[in-house]
Amino acid sequence: TRVRARDGQPQNIMKILVRAKTGAKDTKVVAPEIKLIEDEKPIYTVWVKEIPVAGRANDAIASALARYFSTTLSQVRLKSGATSKLKIFDITGI
Repeated sequence: TRVRARDGQPQNIMKILVRAKTGAKDTKVVAPEIKLIEDEKPIYTVWVKEIPVAGRANDAIASALARYFSTTLSQVRLKSGATSKLKIFDITGI
């Protein structure tokens, strides 16, 4: 998907599915396996130390994704799944 930034230049948006694993020892992001035949959508798995209280786990997941994709936190946005373990994030500028 392409959208226009404030300066009028087009930007790419990458939509990813994320499976949240909260209360982990360490924070890490694992990319989905590459398959020759796509029979289901690829899901990134993100482990975070925070527990799902007051949106802290969602903030930690967004931060982990920003580090993983080498982008800023403002370019990572939770699209849906705020209270679910399966979430959809939009990442702009990739």
